[in-house]
Amino acid sequence: MSIRDLVSKQLMIKEISEDMEESKIRFTVTLSPDVNRRLEYISKLLGSSRSSQANSFIEGALSEAEEVLGLKLIDADGQITEYGKEIYSTKKTEVS
Repeated sequence: MSIRDLVSKQLMIKEISEDMEESKIRFTVTLSPDVNRRLEYISKLLGSSRSSQANSFIEGALSEAEEVLGLKLIDADGQITEYGKEIYSTKKTEVS
């Protein structure tokens, strides 16, 4: 794979990621009172909203889970993996 191909794929992923960033998904989660208080405290300490802080924590946890599971967006050859295609797909899909 050429550097040109690799950079093109990385730019495509960056563009898709930016599009996804602009379109946030809202969903409801139920927290225990203890977890809610911890989230409120840390959010206040860091000067962020609970929503923003929860998003950051979820992103971090997902990154760790992806690492443990060996999930990569791009393989060693610079090809977008099946996981990468699934994550950056513009259509809604279900995981079985």
